[in-house]
Amino acid sequence: AFVWRHGRLIDLGTPDDQTSTAKAINNRGTIVGEVRADMNTTVPVLWRQGDRTDLPVPASEFGAAAQAVNDKGEVAGYSVGPVGNSAFLWRDGQVTALGTLPGSTGARAFGINNDGQVVGNTDYDAFVWQSGQMTALPGLVSTSSAADINNVGQIVGNSATTADGLNPHAVLWTQ
Repeated sequence: AFVWRHGRLIDLGTPDDQTSTAKAINNRGTIVGEVRADMNTTVPVLWRQGDRTDLPVPASEFGAAAQAVNDKGEVAGYSVGPVGNSAFLWRDGQVTALGTLPGSTGARAFGINNDGQVVGNTDYDAFVWQSGQMTALPGLVSTSSAADINNVGQIVGNSATTADGLNPHAVLWTQ
């Protein structure tokens, strides 16, 4: 993983036998992503001022990816386990599982704003999570996924226009 800063490409410092990916950066220069520890395991990481912090995930999980970071340093992402994906919020050194929507078996989080609202998708539906509550976002016909949320609560993502989940279109969810 690298960051482009002041006209220079800076290596974020991954051990030689591992690979890494940077996924997002906030306005304070905090970067999140993942490090592949071995062929089957990824570790979510946060790079702040040159220091790497491995983020905790539940013990039963195979690995995880940090997908987004807000200006408070709160991180959204997801872990992969034997049953499926689990969306999480990492805040103040603690990991919180975000749960799923009724009828879903897993969830992935992809975006977070400065109010701590998290967006992503469950098996077929886009969601927004805030204050401990996950809410489905309306889709066009069948599947949908939320990719990011800004600080005024606007959410971008995609939704399919056919029942088989094909033909996704870019969408904007607003209040």
